[in-house]
Amino acid sequence: PRFDLDDILVNISLKLINYRIDNKLTQKELSKKLNISQSMVSKLESGEYNPTVEQLWKIDLSALSNDGKA
Repeated sequence: PRFDLDDILVNISLKLINYRIDNKLTQKELSKKLNISQSMVSKLESGEYNPTVEQLWKIDLSALSNDGKA
């Protein structure tokens, strides 16, 4: 299946929001976990930000694959 960039960005946004809510984290707490700024978390969650592949590599998304105790 073909994926549009918008689909990928929505998927990232939903993963961040769901992970943050499920783990009862603030955006600031999640930003520390991912080593990014709180404003970037906000922009990613709202879909206002279109990250480059390089920027996505820098975000430690592996932190979202565990149970939140990393």
